[in-house]
Amino acid sequence: MDRLYIHSDNLVIDQTKNQACFTGEVILWFDDMMVKTTNLEIFYKTVDNKKTIDYISIPSRLIAKRSNGQELLTATSAKYFVERKELVLLGDVIVQNKDGIIKTDKLVYYTELNNIDYSKSKN
Repeated sequence: MDRLYIHSDNLVIDQTKNQACFTGEVILWFDDMMVKTTNLEIFYKTVDNKKTIDYISIPSRLIAKRSNGQELLTATSAKYFVERKELVLLGDVIVQNKDGIIKTDKLVYYTELNNIDYSKSKN
């Protein structure tokens, strides 16, 4: 995951909790995948007097689709741990592709996130 782009209806930044919360219609793009959800939270930590992303949480149901349309993924929630470069999908995880369907309670991807961009709906 080289670059992450986020589009949402709302963004609330809470400096006291070191948290950015994206709500409403939230769409993420990374690598060759698009993810739709209704809630995404980014948690920051301070390292050497500089804020950096600790982890990203998607506490609501998500649907992900590869850009080539060959793979569809759903899960109840997900977390991305920056230091471990680990994306953990949890709860009723379903992966559907040309080879069939996989159902599990947990699926782990190892990937790297280098940059985040954000845009807000025009209302």
